[in-house]
This record gives sequence, C-alpha cells and structure tokens, in this order.
Amino acid sequence: MARMASARGAHIEEGSPALARARELLSASPQGPLRRVISRSIAVGSGKGGVGKTITACNLAIFYARKDLRVGLIDLDPLSDVASLLDIYESEQAVTAARPGAGAGPLAGQVLPVFKGLDILFPYQKLDAAEARKVMTLIYREHLAEIDARYDVLLFDMPAGLSLEDNLVYVPFMKRLLLVTNPEPTAHASAGAYAKEVQRLFPGTVIRVWHNRYSREIREGFHPSDVAANYNRFVDGEDRLTPQESRLLLDFAFVPEDPALDLLKGEPDPSLHVLQSMKEGVGYAHSRLLEQATRKLGIPPRIQRLVTSYVLHNPEIGDTGPYLEQMAEHFASSLIPAAEGRPGSAPASGTSAHKLFSERQAAALRGYLDRVKRSGLRREMIRIEGMLEDELQRQAEARRPFGGRPSAGRDAALDHELARFLVILNRAARGSHLMRNQGVLLLFYFSLHKLFQSRTLLAVLRSLIPRRPSRKGRPVRDRFKQIQNLVERDPAYRERYLKAVKTIHGLVTRQVVAVARALDLGTLVILDKGRLDGRPYLKLLAAFLHETLYSGLSVIVGFDYRSAAAAFQDGAERLLVSVRESA
Repeated sequence: MARMASARGAHIEEGSPALARARELLSASPQGPLRRVISRSIAVGSGKGGVGKTITACNLAIFYARKDLRVGLIDLDPLSDVASLLDIYESEQAVTAARPGAGAGPLAGQVLPVFKGLDILFPYQKLDAAEARKVMTLIYREHLAEIDARYDVLLFDMPAGLSLEDNLVYVPFMKRLLLVTNPEPTAHASAGAYAKEVQRLFPGTVIRVWHNRYSREIREGFHPSDVAANYNRFVDGEDRLTPQESRLLLDFAFVPEDPALDLLKGEPDPSLHVLQSMKEGVGYAHSRLLEQATRKLGIPPRIQRLVTSYVLHNPEIGDTGPYLEQMAEHFASSLIPAAEGRPGSAPASGTSAHKLFSERQAAALRGYLDRVKRSGLRREMIRIEGMLEDELQRQAEARRPFGGRPSAGRDAALDHELARFLVILNRAARGSHLMRNQGVLLLFYFSLHKLFQSRTLLAVLRSLIPRRPSRKGRPVRDRFKQIQNLVERDPAYRERYLKAVKTIHGLVTRQVVAVARALDLGTLVILDKGRLDGRPYLKLLAAFLHETLYSGLSVIVGFDYRSAAAAFQDGAERLLVSVRESA
C-alpha cells in the first residue's frame, strides 16, 4: 500500500478532509475484508478527458464478466458516463433509483445490474467532493463486507484530471493503477503531470500506462510510447519526472485505433465501410511500397521511418533537390532532439540537407526520390486512393439533409477504375508477395462493394442491428442490446448472425471468382488444390462484418480477428493474472 503523502507535499494536504477520511478508513476498517478488496481493485485514470478512460474501464469490466467473473464497475466520475456509454436505456431514471439516502441502506440500493456477472456501483452523478467522500465511506466501511463477498474484480472509473479530493485520494486503496493516454502531445503532457502528482503524494506507486489509439509513427520529436520524456521536454526541472519516478511508469498495453471504439461512427453503414476499407488498403500498400524502398538506402531505421512518413504525406515530388531540402527542414526538430528536453533548443528553421545528411545519404535519398517519382504503380495508388476519398465525401454529403443522391454514372466510373487498378495489381503481384497480399484484399473488398449495391443484401445486414424506440418514437440503434448480445452470447442472435455470414460468404466467394475470371486476375485468388479456398475469405468476411456491425459500439471484446482486440486482451489477461496472484 502506498504511503499517504510525501514529505514535500504533506503540508499542502495536511488539512484535506479527503485524506483525513482515507487515513481513518485505512486504519479503522476491518483489515481482512479491506486487504481482499484492495487486492482485487484496478483504478483506471487519466490526466485529461477524451483519451478513452471510461471506454477502457468498461471494456475491462465486460472482458472479465465474459470470463464468468463477478465484476463490480465502480463509477467515480462526477458525470457518471458509464451508463451513458453502455447506452442503458432510460439510464437517468435507472440511476436515480440507486441514489443513496441519508441512512446506510443495503448495497442493492447502490447497484445497477447491467449484464450477467457485471454490476455498476454508485451509478449517479457525484458533482462535489462531499459526495465523493460519501462513496468512499460506503465502499470501505458500510458495504465493505458485502463488496468483499460479492465481487471477484473491482474496476474504478476515476475522474479525469489531478484532483486529490475525489480522485487521487483513492490511490492508497488500489492494488493496480492504470493511466490511460493517447499518442499526442497534450495527452502525454497531462499523463506526465498525473504521474508526477501521484509520486508526490504517494511515492513509490507503480503506474501502468495503457496506450489507446496507439500508433508507432514518430512525428517532430514526439515518441508515441515515451510519456516521461515527452512530459519532461516541456516542463521546468523541478516539475520533471526523476529517473526513479520514470521507472515507476510502466508501458503496459498498446491498443491501436479501432472503429468499434469510435463513438462518433454512429449508425453502421456497410457500403461506406467497404469503400473505407478499400481506401485504407490502398493507403497501406502505398506505405509498404515506400517502406520497402527506404530499407535499401543504408540510413538508420528511425530516419527510414521518417522518410517513409514524409513522402507518404507529401506525395507530390517535383524537383528532387528542393523536395529534399524541405524534407530536411521538416526533420530538423525530430532528428536533432532538444538538448536535455528543453524547449527552444531545436535547430532553427532552414536546416539544409547537406547539414542534416551525409553526402552519401543525400545522394541515396535523391536517387530514392527519383525512383519513387517515376513509379507508375505508386501514381496509380495515389489516384485510386484520391478517387475513393472523393466518393466517401460524396456519399457522406448525400446522407445529409438536402444532400441529394450520388449519381449512377459516378458509381460506374469508380467501378471501372477499381477494376483497372486490380489488373495493374495482378501484374505487380507476379513479382511481389506484398502486392499479391494487397491485391487479394482489394479483390475481396471490391467483390463486397459490388454485392452491397443490392438493397436486399444490405437489408439482411441491417436486420442484425437491434432497434429500440427513441423518446420521439423513432427506431434507433440499441447499442445496449448489441453489447448484451456480445457479452452474454445470446444463442438466438448468434444463430441469425451465423446464418447471415453463411449466406454472404457463399455470395462473396462466387463474386470473387466471377470478377477474377472477367478481369483475368488469377494471381489474386487464393486457391487450394486448384479450387478457390473459402477459409481465408470466411475469416476476412467475419472480420469485416464484426467491424461493420459493431462500429461505434464502444466495445472491443468479441472481435477475434482485430489487432486492437488482441492487444486489449493481452493487457486484460496480464492484469487478471496480477489480481489472482495477490488474492
């Protein structure tokens, strides 16, 4: 258990009612139940809002509930966003009924059952410190024995920020503290400040960093996994994390971007999603093509990544000399780090290529840029990616009020250009394993794109999305029911889902064969003993349907084929091991 306050900060918090209450509960509560509850507790915090803290807490709770554990999700956020995130219908009325009265009622009066094995505890707004202190008393005194007996895992959705009174004061009661952040400067600055404050108040506390929406891309000196260095770079010496404190900040999970966790996605749309998948696939192929070329330059890996990223985001290459000079100026702050992390010590603008690169490196880069500029395959990738982006924009506009409908002529023109690009990929795939893999994916998505021009098939998919009446009586997506189907594995829904998958799988494999024959794309078809192999297409289809149907749901569990789900599961499993080891 962490110490209650450091010598440096003790005088500041000496009069804190929250710390006084915490000290009293830690010493006066029954020690057996208290130790067991603490050993099962996981706090999920963040330095700032909007980084996915509540989504992470909810997904961990759902993940453990699916493993048949008894989970209590304790909502400490002042606005009580958990019920809203899970789309619990009429949640305002439901949580009002759970609000505690003046007396010490049974725990049942503080619980909102959600799914089998998962309860939300104290699911009401806690808008001031007094209410937060009341919840602390309810947990660690009035209902301690019942909480100890009732739950295997306790997850605490903490308020965002650095407040002591309703947030950090809970740290001594936590066996594990997760700090959620994103790979962007303000999130890391806030996460670093959070970690510094935790160490000031409770020195020696281990903090596990949960990286959400993670990307490995390094931009302008910002390393996406190094919270301590990114924070220290922009604060004064006395506020920096010391080497000892930085070592207590452990990278724990790296969960990449996933559309299921994007709450802005709204209503799932298979037609738009397949266009987006094709655009992302072409963009990925473009980045891999550039990446392969940079590996042959004989420059350090970090510079290779920066070169690839720069050319990818600045595709128009005119004269290679001026382009290389602009690249060098852009790299200056990334390749020459600020001395001792102090702002203002990066190279001045106007850094030239001959200062940044050796003669040999500059010559190799000029040759690389010439080859990239001459690549006909790359030009086609850029053109097709642009066409797909334009089509996505047009369809998005058409879905707005008074937006009209995309014309059939545009649909036909896009299909013609996609077919032409598949022929080019098929030719490139004969000498490139990378291009074959990307061609296989694009042929699959193109076949789906053609199928989704059928309103009947779209209706089959949309029938898998449960509906409920809105307050105005209109049918809207029932996100709670969708999550419930995932968590509780509803057999009736699963039967309908598998039937739809089987139907679409048969249609898409026939469409793949038909397109491949029409365009002579034999290199892009996956075969087994001379016949189309349906198994990889089934995996691709299952991944696509999961991603489509559950887009914007806020839940990542149940996505067997997603990299984000695999990363999330790895972190969740390691957390659970630590809970079981401390039991």
